[in-house]
Amino acid sequence: MSNNLNAAQRTALVVTLSQFERSLRQAAVWLDGDETQGVMHRATLALPPVQQKAALAAIHRAFELIAQLAERFGLEPTHEPLAGRISADMTVSWANLVDARSAKLKRYGAVDPALGEALDPDLDRLSRLALMISAIVSGIQEVRDE
Repeated sequence: MSNNLNAAQRTALVVTLSQFERSLRQAAVWLDGDETQGVMHRATLALPPVQQKAALAAIHRAFELIAQLAERFGLEPTHEPLAGRISADMTVSWANLVDARSAKLKRYGAVDPALGEALDPDLDRLSRLALMISAIVSGIQEVRDE
């Protein structure tokens, strides 16, 4: 183990390598064929097999180098509680949903007077659900097992 990093340098290196590894792992999942199909979102990756194989090989080489660096510098893995990420994402989604209400859509042009009645109640429900999900995963809202 090398001790030629001060605490701040060590933290910076851990954060950088952790974020890179997270991105690599997500890329590997996508390259392995995990695509999402939702109502408003679809994620696909269309690569020729030779490119897919080469990208996965490069990702695995990167994993090996990250492991070597972690061992050389005695870096411990970070822990990311996913509840915090879900909560943060839901809070951002809440703000975006509020900003999509008919009154806010005026910034993109004239709004049909009937739009508020057709759109806003459902956006309000979605924004409340986003906050509820955030509260549930944060442990703020009590959940009963039914």
